[in-house]
Amino acid sequence: MPKVYLLLVLACQIAGTSPKAAAQPLPRHYSMPELRQLVRRGNADTTRVKWLLQLSAFYLNKAEQSQQSVDSALVFAAQAGELGRQLHFEPGVDEARFQTGQVYAKRGGTRQAQALMRSLSDTSRIKLALELGKNQLLPGKAQPAGRDSALYFFRQAKRLSDAAGLRHWQDESVFQQGILYIQGQQVPRGEALFRQVIKAAQIANDKAAESRAWFRLADSFTPLGRDKYTAQRLEYFSQSRVLARQINDRTQEAASLLNIGFIHIYQGKRAEAEQDLLAVVAIKKAAGQKDAYFALEALHEIEYNKGNNAKSLAYLLQTLRS
Repeated sequence: MPKVYLLLVLACQIAGTSPKAAAQPLPRHYSMPELRQLVRRGNADTTRVKWLLQLSAFYLNKAEQSQQSVDSALVFAAQAGELGRQLHFEPGVDEARFQTGQVYAKRGGTRQAQALMRSLSDTSRIKLALELGKNQLLPGKAQPAGRDSALYFFRQAKRLSDAAGLRHWQDESVFQQGILYIQGQQVPRGEALFRQVIKAAQIANDKAAESRAWFRLADSFTPLGRDKYTAQRLEYFSQSRVLARQINDRTQEAASLLNIGFIHIYQGKRAEAEQDLLAVVAIKKAAGQKDAYFALEALHEIEYNKGNNAKSLAYLLQTLRS
């Protein structure tokens, strides 16, 4: 039996669980069965609308999509919209329409989704344009026609964002265009778009927005591009980390450091990687957060490969408890 599995079994025995059970993530929100119970037993109020929307989103965002799950998403969105109209709960009605548009987009009903846009709020209209763009890039879509259609919708989202004066969605629309070019092997063109957002953030002295933009740029490369552009990604994550530290955004700093640690592992720089990952764990601990799983798992692997079984087991135990 492999040594790493023996360590896992031993760690699970100490933690009072099993390898299979330890791999199951703890739910942070209501589960689908819980939501169904709440909907059946709850009053016909705005809270019920929100639960129906959560159910719709649950089916819409399932990792393994099927026609049945998409149909279920549409049914719950329709129920939420109907109840929202009865209660004159406009935010719920708007979200139900947006989720309906998402279903149409996933089904390939682009025209149906576009027809809904006129009835949506500014923000939901922009979000749906972005969803339509992303849908054009899913596996199976015609290329390069799919990229051209995606670019059309991302630019439409940018125009809508400009008209509404919504800075967050202006940036997101540019990011999506940049990602499209970077992942389409047009890296300089994609980077130039990201740098537009970065320059605007610098002029506005908005270090939070600048830090997020550097992070998104570094995170935009495909697995193949991540190997080819390792040095650039390390620079971009480092920029994000420095800015986050200056404004005391510990969450953003930890996310940047985690990726820097992974790059150092890829480069074979285990000492630097260990320092990065320990810093991530320290930040999470100081903030009272328990989501240091990936950093702890990487530390476990580093110590295991060094033959330091005691430390490896200690990190594995912490991973199981995180």
